[in-house]
Amino acid sequence: MRQFLKNFNLFGFLMLGLCVLLGVGDMSGAVMSADGTATALANGTQVNTAERSALETTDYREWAPNLIKDPVDQKIVQIRPYATLFDTILRYVGTQQTSNLEFKYWQISAREQKDKVKTFAPTANSNKKQCIGKLEPTNIGFADKTDNILVKGVKGADGEDLVLYVYNKDDQYLYVSVDEDQAAASGSDFAIPAIAKDTELYLMGRSAAELDTTSPAIEFFPEEKTGYCQIFKCEITMSNYAKMANKEVKWDLNEIEEEALFDFRRAMEKSYLFGRQSKVYDPLKKKYIYRTGGIFSTVLKANGEYQLDSTAADPNAEIVDMMKHIFVGNSGAKERFALAGSDAVAKISKMQKIYKNQDAVKTEVIMGVTWSKIVTNFGTLNIASHPVFDETPYGSYMLVIDPQFVKKWQCTPFERQEVDGKEHLIVNGDIVVFTETAGVAVYNPKVHSVVKVV
Repeated sequence: MRQFLKNFNLFGFLMLGLCVLLGVGDMSGAVMSADGTATALANGTQVNTAERSALETTDYREWAPNLIKDPVDQKIVQIRPYATLFDTILRYVGTQQTSNLEFKYWQISAREQKDKVKTFAPTANSNKKQCIGKLEPTNIGFADKTDNILVKGVKGADGEDLVLYVYNKDDQYLYVSVDEDQAAASGSDFAIPAIAKDTELYLMGRSAAELDTTSPAIEFFPEEKTGYCQIFKCEITMSNYAKMANKEVKWDLNEIEEEALFDFRRAMEKSYLFGRQSKVYDPLKKKYIYRTGGIFSTVLKANGEYQLDSTAADPNAEIVDMMKHIFVGNSGAKERFALAGSDAVAKISKMQKIYKNQDAVKTEVIMGVTWSKIVTNFGTLNIASHPVFDETPYGSYMLVIDPQFVKKWQCTPFERQEVDGKEHLIVNGDIVVFTETAGVAVYNPKVHSVVKVV
C-alpha cells in the first residue's frame, strides 16, 4: 500500500507537469512574463502589452474580470458589490503583500510640465556671460538642474521669447541664467528681464553636455511614502440556545455571516475612501492603533477640488471643461472611473449631455460593476453611484480614480476562522471571526480627481 501511494504521488506530479506544459487546467488569473510583454487570460486570450508604458493605464475590459484568484475574494465581492465599490475594484485589480503593519512604497508622481512664478529676483552684472537670477516657482519640483524654461509673455533683449537655463537648485529656489543675446542692458549692467508673479513657465527639455534622463527623473519620482495597514476584524457569536429556538423561518450562522460581512466591508470601505492616515494611541488597549489613509483626502490634498456647475447656462460646456480637467495633463489614459454620491449623480443626470447618454443606455459592466458612461473627445468617464458617499458629508462629490495607480497592500489576507466557544470557555455556542489587515497606497495622485457638483 505504501509503495502504491508513493507511485501515485509520482504519477500525479508528472501529470501536473504535463498539464502546465500543455496549458491545461484552471488558470483563474492573468499570467504575466517578467518583462510584462504578454498576458494570458483564463479564456485563452492573449493581450499584448509590449508597447504599454509603465505609466499607461491598461484597458481593464480585456482582463479585469479574470483577476480574482482567491475563492474568498470571489465570494465576498458578490455580497452587494455596489455598497463597497472601491474595495470591489481593489480586489479585482489585485493586491500587494507586505510583512508589516507599516509599509513603504514608491509613489510615482508625474512631473509637471508647466508652472507659475512665485518670486523672481534678477542679479545685475557688468558681464553678459554672468547674467543670473533667483527664481522661486510655485512648485520647486517643477524643474531641476540643466532644464530649459520658457517664460510666457516675456521677451529677451533679442526680441525672442525668454528661455531660462537652470544651473543650480536648492530646496526653495532655482538659480537661472540666460544667453548673452537675451541679457538686457541697463547702463553698464546686464540682467535677466523682470518676470512678474504668476507668469507661466514651461519646461522645454534639458540642456546638459551629456544628456542624462535617468538621474533627474529619479529625483522627481518615484518618491518614497509610508502607509499603514489597518486591522479590520469582525466577530459573530451564535449561542446553542438561539440555534434551538423555534423559528417559523429557519436561519443559521451562514445567513448571519453575510450580513456581518457586509458591515465588515462597509467599515473597510469608509477607511479606504475617507480615512486619515495616522498612528493614534489607544489608552484602554495601551498600544498604538494604525489607521490607513483614504484616497479621497490624499487626492484632495494633492490636487484640490474641481467644481462642476450643474445649473450653468451651457451645461454641455461644463461637462467638456470637467472632462478636460480630468484627462488632460496627467498619464494620458483615456478612461477613468468615478465613484459618486447620490446628489452628484442626480445633478449631472439632469444635464442635457449626460441625459442623452443615459437615455441611450450607455452602460458597461467592468470589474463586476455596471457603469454609466460619459464620452467626450478627451476620454471616457465611467460613473457609479456609491452609497457610502451619502453616509458621509460627501454626497455632492465624485472621486475620479485611475485603478492602475491605486494599490491595496495586505499584511494578512481576508480570513474566516471558526472557534468553538464552549470548548474555549467563552460562550455556549459557535463563534466566527473575520480578519483582514490591509491598507491603500495612492500612486501618481495627479491622475485622480475630486469633483464637487454644485
